[in-house]
Amino acid sequence: MYKRRICYLILTFLICFHQQAKAQGDSSSSKIVYLELFGSGDIYAVNFEYMFKQNQRLQAGVSWLPGTWQITSDNDRNFLYFPLAYHYLIGQRNHKIDLSAGVLYKLTWHTASPNNHNIRPEVGVSYRYQRKKGIFLKAGVNVKIPASLSVDSDALFFYTERHWLLWPAVGAGWSF
Repeated sequence: MYKRRICYLILTFLICFHQQAKAQGDSSSSKIVYLELFGSGDIYAVNFEYMFKQNQRLQAGVSWLPGTWQITSDNDRNFLYFPLAYHYLIGQRNHKIDLSAGVLYKLTWHTASPNNHNIRPEVGVSYRYQRKKGIFLKAGVNVKIPASLSVDSDALFFYTERHWLLWPAVGAGWSF
């Protein structure tokens, strides 16, 4: 039941994202596709960004980690991540400071236990180099906020962790 609601929420976000993109028209530098290491997807993420206003962007991404990536003997857990974020850019021309805020939706499934859905807020600051059409580079740090909304076995609960986590973020891609 909660899985369906979360899927509808993500689908609604993506439809609104697409409608906003159509309403704005095609700008030569309004879209970016990039691979991000660490950052919003924990280990990696493939992200798409769209500029909906001058110096403001929306990001949607995806990342998948199969159970075999883990070193421990409990390696049959799989993880699917969906980072969603708002970015505000400060700066001129190709060089910008990127201030971001968003959430990371994480789906975990395990052969021996029920699925777990988790939504965690994040903020970040990074430097980005972006040409109108061409290479895109970014490097910065994300702050993993120690609070999550989680759904496990059809129960909804909020929990906090003890530590804030500074997480590096590097990315490279293409703007078009």
